Amino acid sequence: MARDALGEAALLGFTHSQHGGLGVSFICFMGGRQVAKHAPRDADIPSVIKEGRRNGKTAKRLIEQDIIALLPRPLAEVREELNIKPPVAYQRAHEVMRTHGLDPYSDGL
Repeated sequence: MARDALGEAALLGFTHSQHGGLGVSFICFMGGRQVAKHAPRDADIPSVIKEGRRNGKTAKRLIEQDIIALLPRPLAEVREELNIKPPVAYQRAHEVMRTHGLDPYSDGL
């Protein structure tokens, strides 16, 4: 799976909601802001960041999980068990970017 700047920013929002840290929150905010400068307005980047934060709050704390025991299990099963919601706004933002001819995995975003 490829990584992208928006996904990294959303993941930092998730991480911040899980265990805090002003530095993590700041990098999340700035990452989302930087992507928003280049993404179409209708990609709604702020909603992607909010979704990441919200998903982190509702999920079970990952730091408290036996990650090694979870690794061999199907991802969908683990996501359900840990209450990790799908990144709907993130996926929609990618669709919008592609509609506008932008590659969400490009270094320019």
